[in-house]
Amino acid sequence: MNASLQDAVLHHGDFFRQWQFVLDGSIDLAICDPPYHILHEVHPWDRKIDFAVLSWILSRLLTPLGQVALFCSGKMIPEVVSEFGKYFEFRYPEVWQKPSARVVHKDRPRPDVEFVCVFHRRKTKKDDRTFNWEDIAIQGNSYIRVNRNLENTNLKTLKREVDTNKSGLRHPSSVVYFPNRPAMTEEEKRFAEHPTQKSLAHMDNLIRLLSHKGQTVLDPFMGSGTAILAALRAGRKAIGFELESKYFLMTENRLQHETAQGTLI
Repeated sequence: MNASLQDAVLHHGDFFRQWQFVLDGSIDLAICDPPYHILHEVHPWDRKIDFAVLSWILSRLLTPLGQVALFCSGKMIPEVVSEFGKYFEFRYPEVWQKPSARVVHKDRPRPDVEFVCVFHRRKTKKDDRTFNWEDIAIQGNSYIRVNRNLENTNLKTLKREVDTNKSGLRHPSSVVYFPNRPAMTEEEKRFAEHPTQKSLAHMDNLIRLLSHKGQTVLDPFMGSGTAILAALRAGRKAIGFELESKYFLMTENRLQHETAQGTLI
């Protein structure tokens, strides 16, 4: 399925004030990369947000099977899980290991990991939750493996006597490796100069894993539009909000450039 700019709706403004422009129950996946309140001394937009309000709004906007993938630092996880737990169930954490991270202080390791907390609606059945792991799986060799110690397991069921993998596809890991901004290619950085920019590959991975073609992806804090672009490339519809004029225009220019290059259509 191809996508075009007609599949994207961009709002220049504060999501917390304008979220009612989005129809209740119309969002299949919310990709949230909120301000971390770490760079606020340099960037005024990096203000602390109210996760209680964000989770309530998303509980209104998501479909019955809708999911949330929220980027956060380790320090933010307790608050995020607590507030989102009022309306959603915490599905799993993804650990994003970054290849390029600077030392912030000599009393701690380099902050080379961030997290993506994935949530789903309460009381949804496991088989109904979107998880297109084969779409992002790494291709390996097929195998037939005999399990010799059938009781040595950490799963809820005993091991099979023989495991067979005919396709060779490898189930994705909860630890992922994608570039952060310093390690991105010059082409990717050219039209997106946001200090907390996420990679297209990472956004593409999440979107294809947690949504289906033709569904709608929401980004409440779209920055330079990486999630919007990734959604369109993956054949999804996209809705984005951005408060800062500089980054809103950057997203518009980025999408126009992609269209002119024939990438989207």
